[in-house]
Amino acid sequence: NCMKTHIFTSICKLLIFTQAILFPAYFARLFFNDILMKDLAGIGWLWGILGTLYALFAAFVLVAVWEHFNRLSDALSGEARMLVSIWNYADYLDDEKVSSSMKKSILRYIEAVTTREVALLSKHKHVPHPSPELIEIMETIDRVEFNGPRDESAFKALINAYDTLELKRQIRIQESVAQVPLSLKTLFILVSVFFVSSAILNGFANPVLYYISTAFISMIVFSTYTVIDDLDRPYEGLWKVSYEGFTDAKEYIEKKEHGAKR
Repeated sequence: NCMKTHIFTSICKLLIFTQAILFPAYFARLFFNDILMKDLAGIGWLWGILGTLYALFAAFVLVAVWEHFNRLSDALSGEARMLVSIWNYADYLDDEKVSSSMKKSILRYIEAVTTREVALLSKHKHVPHPSPELIEIMETIDRVEFNGPRDESAFKALINAYDTLELKRQIRIQESVAQVPLSLKTLFILVSVFFVSSAILNGFANPVLYYISTAFISMIVFSTYTVIDDLDRPYEGLWKVSYEGFTDAKEYIEKKEHGAKR
């Protein structure tokens, strides 16, 4: 329902924006059509230059925000996987105290990530690193005692999983706080305005083609900006990063009993 509402709202905004652009286009056609048709060659040349500039600029920004979104999604899924791995390795050591302590520490970590940290990162605010919950996991690892080569092998894997967890956490925090620079977004908006303006000034002998062309350009510009803005806010909008990996990890760890066969 939330997604349907967002899609409906975006379509309504698209139609309103297109209609708002068609109004000045109508008046330009009504009062300045003769002038525009005389200068068609010059305006057409300008339109082509601005169109090429807009396409290159839009492609650059779209790729940047898409890669940013993918890095954040990858960090989230990797972080959740490492929590499961840490739990499995700790349980493999066959130390009930360590296993019980690690289970509580990981569950507290997941609770902090999916509640307190989400609330802060969605507002592009930093969260502490390492967090108290992450330190608690490390302290639990420090209490591990070796009972033979089997435990030593599992401990090395446990340390590697913790290091990867810490790295994925750092990436998650960095990518959550990062945004498209305001200067770059402002420049993109200016290029978009110039492109739409040139479309309004570009004359057509056939009025139907003129309005269709202007509406089409307006829809492209609005849709492109909407996608960029949506991907730049990964905790809101239509494209949202998923915390499902943490939910699955929590369910797995809660159901898994110490010593049970995997």
